[in-house]
Amino acid sequence: MKNTVFLLIALFLLVSCGKNRIKKTSGLYLSKTGKVNFYEGDFGLLLDKAEQNNKPIFVDVYADWCLPCKQMDKFVFTDEKLARYLNDNFINYKINTEGSQGDMIQAVYSVQILPSILILDEFGEILTLKEGYVDAQVLLNECKNITRKSRLGMLN
Repeated sequence: MKNTVFLLIALFLLVSCGKNRIKKTSGLYLSKTGKVNFYEGDFGLLLDKAEQNNKPIFVDVYADWCLPCKQMDKFVFTDEKLARYLNDNFINYKINTEGSQGDMIQAVYSVQILPSILILDEFGEILTLKEGYVDAQVLLNECKNITRKSRLGMLN
């Protein structure tokens, strides 16, 4: 009886973990870095979301081994003003270059230095690319400039 209960629990956990793994690789998920809400996952779904919400896309391109990327997570994405502005005005996306979607982002947008910040329009067309560590205030000013131009119809 104990073996049967143990086996059922083990099977349940195995199936549960498998479902989460499948969902995570085939969808779009919200996570938090510092105070910024970032989506991770399927870039195609992200583009759909941006187009539906008529918002530009803020992309943090990083790698796990990248020290300046970790510093941005710790010092830039924790900035209250920047986080509030990004969360209110952009669809935010975080992509690790070590995965297949990361390879695609690097190739399509010519990302060569990490970290890189891409700001895209709601259709995925590049508006700006910032390479290397970027200070929170500089990034906030750039984001405000992009949204101001967007509202005035001055982009592209």
